[in-house]
Amino acid sequence: MSKELEIKILEVNPEEIEAKLQKLGCVKTLDVLQKLYVYDVLTIKGLYQTIKVDWNDTSSGMSDVVIQRTKQLMLELSSIISDEDNKKICEYLGKRSLIDVANIITHTDEWYSKLISPEIQAIISRYGVNPNKWIRLRQTGEQITITVKHILENCNITDGLQQYGLSSINETEINVDSIEVANELLETLGFYHRNYQEKKRISYIYEPLSLEIEIDTWPMIPPYLEVEGKSEEDIYKFVELLGYSRENVKIANTSGVYAMYGINIYDFKELKFE
Repeated sequence: MSKELEIKILEVNPEEIEAKLQKLGCVKTLDVLQKLYVYDVLTIKGLYQTIKVDWNDTSSGMSDVVIQRTKQLMLELSSIISDEDNKKICEYLGKRSLIDVANIITHTDEWYSKLISPEIQAIISRYGVNPNKWIRLRQTGEQITITVKHILENCNITDGLQQYGLSSINETEINVDSIEVANELLETLGFYHRNYQEKKRISYIYEPLSLEIEIDTWPMIPPYLEVEGKSEEDIYKFVELLGYSRENVKIANTSGVYAMYGINIYDFKELKFE
């Protein structure tokens, strides 16, 4: 698992950006059509139900399993829960935050009675699909990857765009050999793809700062630029080299960008170029 440090600059002209990148000495590495399959993880309510059902299972190792699930539940809730619900659940459980709850929860009757209380159930019932966590199966030329992405904090609405902290994304990725086999594997595990997406990606690298730069063009919205690296300082230094300021920088996922234009990306089972 790694932290993803990535920013976006919206509504760019790909030709102008490429000219700037080449002038700075960036090296072009890719110009392809990417194919993406997006899968939902287990819903918040679904994860909660597995905890309730399996808490009293006496099978070998199950106590550790349900504790890990409960910690995961608290972690996922913390990134999407409303301030009002967060206050209620933390006060009821006697902790300052859901992260604190995750760190001290134990497999005891006392904790079980708290978790299945009407107060907790009423809050959990309001949360289904976690919009901040998903699985992506992506084909980029010959490379195929499975990635689990998790935004670890609530998004803030700024200028109509849902944004979050630069270091608030966990990303876990593996390479696979076949998109068909990978899809079969995910479906066998119980994940069914929510939608299919296409985008055109032009990629560059900037070796002096070890940065990856992407120009992404999606259906129905203007192209945008992404800069990804290991250092926040280096990312913003490069942004300035391109002639932009911090005010031009956005930190958001693609669904948030679509929403800014009044489009729900998940209304489309297939999002393709005509």
